[in-house]
Amino acid sequence: MSAWVDNIIRRFPATVSHLWIATDPDDVLLDEQLIESLGRLGFDLLDFDDPIAFRAEYEAHYRPNWDVAGTIAAPALILRYRRHDPNDLPWDYVNRGRHVRLSLAELFPNLSYNVVKSLDPRHLAQLYDAYKQHASQPLGDAATKDFLLTHIFKISAFLISRDEDLWRELLRCYYNDQHPPALLTERITETLAATGKFKDYDLSALWSSKVAMIDALQQGWRTHLKALGAELTDEDSTPASQNSSPPKIPFSHPDVRTFVDSMFLDGELHPIPVSRLPEGIPQWVRLGISVSEQSVMTLVEDALRTLEAEIPPPNSSHRDWISFAGRYAELLKRYHLLDFTLAKSVEQQIGSLRARVDDQLAKWLKIHYSTLPSLPVANGPVVLGHIPRFLEMKRGAEGSRLALLVFDGMAIDQWRQIKDHLARSSPQISCEEMAVFAWLPTLTSICRQSIFSGLKPREFADSIDSTGKEESLWSRFWIDRGLRKSAIVFAKGLKRNEDLVSIADAIAGRNTTVMGLVVDSLDELVHGAVFGKRGISGQIGHWLETGFVDQLLITLLDAGFQVYVTSDHGNTDAIGIGRPRVGETSELRGERTRVYRSEPLRSQALADMPGLLDLDFGSLPADFLPVFAPSGKAFVGKGEQIVSHGGASLEELLVPFVRIAYK
Repeated sequence: MSAWVDNIIRRFPATVSHLWIATDPDDVLLDEQLIESLGRLGFDLLDFDDPIAFRAEYEAHYRPNWDVAGTIAAPALILRYRRHDPNDLPWDYVNRGRHVRLSLAELFPNLSYNVVKSLDPRHLAQLYDAYKQHASQPLGDAATKDFLLTHIFKISAFLISRDEDLWRELLRCYYNDQHPPALLTERITETLAATGKFKDYDLSALWSSKVAMIDALQQGWRTHLKALGAELTDEDSTPASQNSSPPKIPFSHPDVRTFVDSMFLDGELHPIPVSRLPEGIPQWVRLGISVSEQSVMTLVEDALRTLEAEIPPPNSSHRDWISFAGRYAELLKRYHLLDFTLAKSVEQQIGSLRARVDDQLAKWLKIHYSTLPSLPVANGPVVLGHIPRFLEMKRGAEGSRLALLVFDGMAIDQWRQIKDHLARSSPQISCEEMAVFAWLPTLTSICRQSIFSGLKPREFADSIDSTGKEESLWSRFWIDRGLRKSAIVFAKGLKRNEDLVSIADAIAGRNTTVMGLVVDSLDELVHGAVFGKRGISGQIGHWLETGFVDQLLITLLDAGFQVYVTSDHGNTDAIGIGRPRVGETSELRGERTRVYRSEPLRSQALADMPGLLDLDFGSLPADFLPVFAPSGKAFVGKGEQIVSHGGASLEELLVPFVRIAYK
């Protein structure tokens, strides 16, 4: 346990009270390790964002148990209140609860509060250690910024004097998910601009946007290949920079090359097609060149070797799994697009890697999954239920129209195929890519309702088996946030170009402010799959050629919408192991899970079919008890090959969350 975690949890002695009120305006409690440590000590954490939802949870799961027990019994509850004065809460909470005040201004009095509060909670443990050792006197805003950059992000802008220094620090921050917040990147750009050494770069864009940095690298790579004497083919449709002579990036420098190699391997950068290579071109350059299908095969083989050693261990962060999921999806996308002979040669390795990944993920889920709904939303949703609140914040900050597109059943590897298509066909569009965790079990009725309501599954128990209430849940969320019903649009069943007419009509009215749209095409392909996910890749390619996705996105962007794309769940290849003798599914097409309404029935199923996964996370209704098929297996006829969802594999559980914009 870190000194920071110990410093916070000792403020909550378990034997003192059932109910704790933590005034936490700076999100101190929203640190993954801190939440898990409190959980191990018998504390649950609930935000007081929605008084009605909190009251329902409090009365159903906490107060009656405490009153009956008559003693301090687990679980205790921490009510996290994002304001300073707990007396604004209902009287019975204040009367019963014990108050703990958490404020960064009091925890770090020698640092500038306005600067420290910009940090993500995950950095506070590291800051606490540095603070105890090095912050012996009060520091102003500028000095605090430099303190954080030095001790948290290991950046000293005063030491960046060469192009390779600049790109090494940029790439290290982005690639390792250690990017400083906006206040600190502003400090970096100010310091660098003052030196006068980087006039050819748009420093502000590079430090504030990963999309801008990758775009600059992609353009710079074209320039680098030309400088090496390579001839590019007409297939390369990468848009030219607005600057006709983009600055030359030192790709050959070892500090830069290491990151660029990995970015090509992970799909962050795209290899550029060339028609001729000069003799003696360095071997490392070939990762960024596309000359034949064999070059794609090389990327697949390299990724297999790399990912085998990078599977996150049980003590890893959810960010580690999100990062790994992107690299794993890129491998699968490339594998699915290989011709049959090449794909067959690595089929066994792919299956072995999938089994290892899913086994490690299951171990991680048992420890960490239940904490994910409590994590902060501001920097991006972590679970599907966070999405509406994140969109609300984005709409409030930017004041524009907003559209959420849910591509039903789309796995991250299938999104990557769509993203590659957009890079070729609509290069003016940029994709800022993230990922979120779906709910378990990964069934459409559960996951889609959560996306459109912002609720946990047990909070819509009466409709958990159906998608019929999605529209009313979406409308209710936004009406509760002050929008008129006439400003809210919901539509599903979108598949082809003819459906775009109704979307254009809906956005033509100036009153339309938020849109929730469900694109069903991919889910139909999944459930009709005959040749597995590799076959689906070919069908997705044909669907993309119709221009439906491009036109949908462009229509929304041209109308001034912020556009976000996500999925309710992914999908995976599976082989049938037979059906349990008892039980039911909440959705017939979710063949990777079975749901039981009583514990004896679930126990009987687990006894009948050894090897099933029994995962319980507390977010489901009490009478909704799932069991999950093992990795690569499904509850269908023995030996039957299908593509399905409902289970706990990485391909099903991690889904894309992408902001779409014009470059």
